[in-house]
Amino acid sequence: ATALLAVASLATTWRLHGRSAVWLVATVGFGVWSTSVAGWLNPLPEAVMSPVGGLLVASALFWNGRLRHQAACGSCACPAHRA
Repeated sequence: ATALLAVASLATTWRLHGRSAVWLVATVGFGVWSTSVAGWLNPLPEAVMSPVGGLLVASALFWNGRLRHQAACGSCACPAHRA
């Protein structure tokens, strides 16, 4: 469910900002998370690697949101920036 929500969020907003690096960070995060859960990284414990993967995915989603806001806002004329 998390992967589907993350991919849906990235896919819908990527068209606005067009930065592929966000997809790269999210893909690395999901890769780290899935390999830790699958047990393929035996020397590295799941208790350490699973949160690292989750933080990478979360970072990609926050970065994606910021890029989307910058692309939609443009000149910072949106109400969110008015004092």
